[in-house]
Amino acid sequence: MSITIISRTKEHFETSRLMVESCQSQLESEADELSFAKAAMNLLTPKVTETLPEDWQWVRDSREALRWLQRRCKESRVFSIRLREQADLIGMLFLHHQQNESSQRDWHIGYFIGESYWSKGYASEVIEALVIWAKKEHKVRSLLGAVSNTNIGSIKVLEKNGFARTKHQGASEQMIFFERVL
Repeated sequence: MSITIISRTKEHFETSRLMVESCQSQLESEADELSFAKAAMNLLTPKVTETLPEDWQWVRDSREALRWLQRRCKESRVFSIRLREQADLIGMLFLHHQQNESSQRDWHIGYFIGESYWSKGYASEVIEALVIWAKKEHKVRSLLGAVSNTNIGSIKVLEKNGFARTKHQGASEQMIFFERVL
């Protein structure tokens, strides 16, 4: 599948099927935050969270979902992944910027797709579009993602999109790091 980015700005990109947009532009009030947090909570099923960080696995009510979302927004840039046609939230993308020693940008990435949207190519589509967007709009040097060694789907998504296994501080028997140099 070849991805064409239909629209892109510094905080937004789209493919033929998906819209990926910074949550900052969507969370203008407490009501917006709560509504978004509830939608995200509905995606964080046990199967989705089993390979994600531990503090993502206890989101079970709207109050905890809101706290979870606020923590994510403090530690990284948070993006919604939505279907273009229905605007349904199907997942989230997380970007954490890091300057390397040569003052080039590196991004640590994370993402999840809701269980009912698995096996439809959405994760591959988002990551392929992210690579294009990061390179063209942000002059990013590399993307780095950590994946549980049991998350075969995400491993395949990253490998399909040109990410290679890499040694990284924090790697363990359970976590594998992948990097895509742009």
